[in-house]
Amino acid sequence: MRVPSLSILAALAFAGLAVPSTTTPPSIQTHSSVPAPPTTTPNPLLTPRLHSRAPITWHDPNSRTFVVISLIRTITGPSIRNLLSEASTAITAHIAAQGDGVIAGGYWQLDGAQNLVLTAMNANNHQTTWGVLGAAVNALLGWVDGGAGGGAAAYFEIWDGVNEVGVGQMG
Repeated sequence: MRVPSLSILAALAFAGLAVPSTTTPPSIQTHSSVPAPPTTTPNPLLTPRLHSRAPITWHDPNSRTFVVISLIRTITGPSIRNLLSEASTAITAHIAAQGDGVIAGGYWQLDGAQNLVLTAMNANNHQTTWGVLGAAVNALLGWVDGGAGGGAAAYFEIWDGVNEVGVGQMG
């Protein structure tokens, strides 16, 4: 039985075999000139994203607690420092009123000004205490004052000696 040639070409096309074409596919057409990139003026109100930064380790000088900080984006001005100062005050007040101990529920959050938030929670099958959280916040304050240029939105790990006891985020 004879099969028309159009049917053979259709069968070959469906089988994934090449079918001769008289036109160049759009994906490999060439252009004689490349258009120039658009010229724009950067908006000074936008802050640049931080890309491919290695994590930063910062120690609290008064304890064995340290944080490992992974930057998200810069936040100019004193807002991150103010958030951390407010957190330090709240944590110190809690310890003064109720003593040190494990953070109930394993999660803590502070809603600061300008829609900024600081959160911390237990990690790695360990529990974060109020004292270690306070030391972690002091380490973050030291980082802001000593090298962050005002601060940044960031993820952070909380280490108490050799144990990762918590994780958090600010921004």
